Amino acid sequence: MAELAHCLMDRTVLIVEDDALIAIGLTSYLESLGSKVRWETNVASALSYMAKGNAIDIAIVDLNLDGIMSDPVLDSLIAEGVFTIVCTGYEEGSIEERFRSLPRSEKPFTRAKIRQLITSGVRRQVAH
Repeated sequence: MAELAHCLMDRTVLIVEDDALIAIGLTSYLESLGSKVRWETNVASALSYMAKGNAIDIAIVDLNLDGIMSDPVLDSLIAEGVFTIVCTGYEEGSIEERFRSLPRSEKPFTRAKIRQLITSGVRRQVAH
């Protein structure tokens, strides 16, 4: 847990999630570890936030936002080089091929899974 807190201290995490219970729980958890969290509920609001040039260190994105696929958000995050975790209930074969290499957590996810993905992702970023 200390390693995750170190990884998240003063980093901005963008959560793109339409389920309020999931987003609120994840926001609370990440903020308790020192990160600054921005929560967007749909593709348009996420893209608008990103277009304003806000710094984003890590993103956690639900693949399906109330029936709308988050592909444009994922494409923008990838283009910006943001470490991005995809959260989904879809099987890998149902995910667009260009997103299959992104770290992924199946829904429902656990804090342990999110912790493991963030920690390993931040380690890779530091190594480069």
